[in-house]
Formats: sequence, structure tokens, C-alpha cells
Amino acid sequence: MDTASTGMRTAAALGVSLPLVAILWSILRLVRETDEYTRLRQLQALTEGGVALTGIIFVIGFLERFNVIPDVPLFLFGPAFFFLYGLAHLRQTVGKTV
Repeated sequence: MDTASTGMRTAAALGVSLPLVAILWSILRLVRETDEYTRLRQLQALTEGGVALTGIIFVIGFLERFNVIPDVPLFLFGPAFFFLYGLAHLRQTVGKTV
């Protein structure tokens, strides 16, 4: 049973999503306001995370289209991007001495 009003559901959705938008904005500021080396490393990690997520979205989309798997909620791709971005950044730093 749906007992919450549309306004309350909207407020809850914005309360959860706006901090994530703030995180994206802070990543953008980090990239803009750091030195060239750090900017390159961050942009490489963002690119690798985005490419990996795009590949995952393609595979999941076609699996859904051909009714192999049920629909996957779209909001899960946001946390997946942050996870893949973190993995890409971690991959850059593990084993590096400089």
C-alpha cells in the first residue's frame, strides 16, 4: 500500500540523490583545481570507470531486451560507476612507487 504523498516521495528521492550530485561536483572541482599529474590520473580513472560501466550497461541492456534477465533498476548504475571509478583509481595506485 502506498501511503506517502507524492511530495514526500519526491523529497525523499531528492534527499538521497542531491548528495550524490554534490559528490560528482566535488570530483569535477578536484579535476579542475589540481596539478596536471593529478588531473591526468583522475581523468584516466573516470574514463576507465565510465567505459567499464558503459560495457556493463550494454550487456545488461541486451540481456534484458532478449528476456534473459529481468529489468535492472537504473539507479544501481550510479553506485556501480563510483565503484568502478574507485577500482580504476586503485588499479593505478597499487604497486606504484611514484
